[in-house]
Amino acid sequence: MLCAKLLASKPSVIRGNASEILALHGLADQGRGVDSTAPTEQAINAAIALAKHHDCIVAMTGESDWVTNGTQHYRIHGGHPLMPQVTTLGCGLSALVTAFVAANREALAGSRRHSARLLCRCW
Repeated sequence: MLCAKLLASKPSVIRGNASEILALHGLADQGRGVDSTAPTEQAINAAIALAKHHDCIVAMTGESDWVTNGTQHYRIHGGHPLMPQVTTLGCGLSALVTAFVAANREALAGSRRHSARLLCRCW
């Protein structure tokens, strides 16, 4: 499975919607492609577990966004229920997170706690 190979490469950040996070955690397989069919609140425990298991930051987007390093959790308000109807918002955010990680590689190499807070400033 491609996802397992990507996770084995030890990513700094995993970014996805609730359905994607649940699928990566192995708790769901019924998404509609990239569209989220699960509310963010349903996937919080999966996001925390993924962050702990892969020693990375998990950024889960939805009507409200959650960023966690497995021990500290940040909720970011500002989303909208219509966002899943707009094509490329998630892809655009993934590109932005990738650019942020690349530009802040040394800072992200520090503690996971510091890294999650640093990523939230980007949001």
